[in-house]
Amino acid sequence: MADRRMFDRHVLLVNPPQDLTEVMGRAGQFLTRWEPLGLLYIAAVLIDHGYDVCILDAEADPHTLDEVLDAVEAYDPAVVGITCLTPTAPPAVMLGQRICQTYPQRTVVMGNVHAHVFAETLLRPQACQFVVHGAGDSSSSTYCGVSRRAAMLPVSAVCHSSRTDTTSRPHRRPIRGIWM
Repeated sequence: MADRRMFDRHVLLVNPPQDLTEVMGRAGQFLTRWEPLGLLYIAAVLIDHGYDVCILDAEADPHTLDEVLDAVEAYDPAVVGITCLTPTAPPAVMLGQRICQTYPQRTVVMGNVHAHVFAETLLRPQACQFVVHGAGDSSSSTYCGVSRRAAMLPVSAVCHSSRTDTTSRPHRRPIRGIWM
């Protein structure tokens, strides 16, 4: 019998918890919290492609790592996407590692600036199986196809880690007239 997850279209996108005062010191109190716009873009594309998407913004609605893991258990996604900026890198890595250890059947994808720059350091400790480079919304529905455990589709701008090696695909070319 085929694993139900092979055909699962549930995706959980996570903005990991962070303690801005820990990262920024007292200056953290002056930072404004914003909606996770990148995750919202990715969710819109996935919904347009028939995926059932849930966004957990653990910054806006504070959650501990254990509470985020409880949400993973409750929602039961095939793919968990975690945004990874430098201030959120430590909790993002811990979260990714715990999901990979606790739920090895789930695919964990990380993206955003820190993930882009430090892809191999995220793939090596098994914090995720895939790192997306650049804007994830333009091909996020293709990345979610990895949850089917099929051969990786010919997608540019993604790094993949298996137990034996790391595969890196070239970055996307800038879109003329939009990116500098």
